[in-house]
Amino acid sequence: MRVSGEPPVYPREAIRAGIDSGRVVALVTVDSKGNVADIDIVRSEPPRIFDRAARAALEVWKFKPEGERYQGEVELRFNLKE
Repeated sequence: MRVSGEPPVYPREAIRAGIDSGRVVALVTVDSKGNVADIDIVRSEPPRIFDRAARAALEVWKFKPEGERYQGEVELRFNLKE
């Protein structure tokens, strides 16, 4: 469970390319203190457009500490608001 962290920033490249939405599913490894230790992108739609923004956000998120490392899947949705 995420306890802190801002949502990802919508990438300028996607705006310039006319892409108004997307999503990224990532497998996140969380250390015993609740810090993100590793991020693996499982799926992204459209491919690779939002990966960098998703990683940048996830790297600074904090999760509930469980006392040991654990993994969880996180889905990030991107929607360009007019």
